[in-house]
Parts: sequence; C-alpha cells; structure tokens
Amino acid sequence: MVFKDVSNLYEGVVLDVVLVVKILEGASENISIPDKKVIFKIYNVALLDEENNDISESISSEMTLRFTAPEKLNQREGIQIILEGESEALSCTLENNFVEFDTDKLGNFAVIVDVKPSSNFAIAITISIISAFLLVFISYLLLAIIRKRQKEEKINK
Repeated sequence: MVFKDVSNLYEGVVLDVVLVVKILEGASENISIPDKKVIFKIYNVALLDEENNDISESISSEMTLRFTAPEKLNQREGIQIILEGESEALSCTLENNFVEFDTDKLGNFAVIVDVKPSSNFAIAITISIISAFLLVFISYLLLAIIRKRQKEEKINK
C-alpha cells in the first residue's frame, strides 16, 4: 500500500511511521456486505509509529490507499471497498493490477465484488435444452408409431 500524500495525514510530528498491511483469513462480523455482493478479500491496515504503537486512529485527513490487486480480481465485476463498521461501499479503481481508493480511516476493510451468476442458471439452461430434445424425440416416436399403424390398417383392409 502506498500513501499518495502523507503531509497532513497525522496530527503531530512523527519521524518514522510504517504502514502495515495484513490479509485476514475468514470473515469479519463487523463488515456489512450489500445485497448481491460477496467478500473477495479482507485486509487490515494499520499505521505504526517508531515504537510499534498503532496510531491509525490519529489520522486527520483523507488519504489514497493503493495496493496490489488480489489474484483474479480483474475477472470480477462491481469491485468496491467496504470499511469495517460502515454500511456504504466506497468506489475504487482497478488499474494496472492495483486497487486504489480514498479513505479517512484505517483498520479492517474488504474488497467486495458482485455475486457471480448462479450455477443454477446454467443447470436450468441445460435442463431446458434436454427437455426440448426429449420433446422432439418423443414427438418423432409418436409420429413413427402413428404412421406404422396407418400402414398396418391399409394392409389389413
């Protein structure tokens, strides 16, 4: 992750700060996911001072966070960011394999994406095609049986 402008990021003078980014495994109960969205990846971002104290709460202005996009994120639609404890998703950009968004706080956040079309749709299409094929096949068989009976009736007359 990269800060584009850190000049007004922290109130007070800090000589050495480190931005720590961790990928979190599992779900976070405090991240509200909008309808028709799923969590793609969850991160924790913290700003540490020279004594490894978390000074993330002291951030006083908006910043732009930029990080390498998770693998296969570019194959998904509706990419957004949602911060822990927030209900509104933030817009972000995905460019040159980097995700970038503006925020005024650090902590846990999730990259969310649109739900992939359900495989049930594919199953429904497959069943429809098979049903249509069976209908045509059964119709052909019935027609063949009817013609055979008509020929037998002509012969028996």
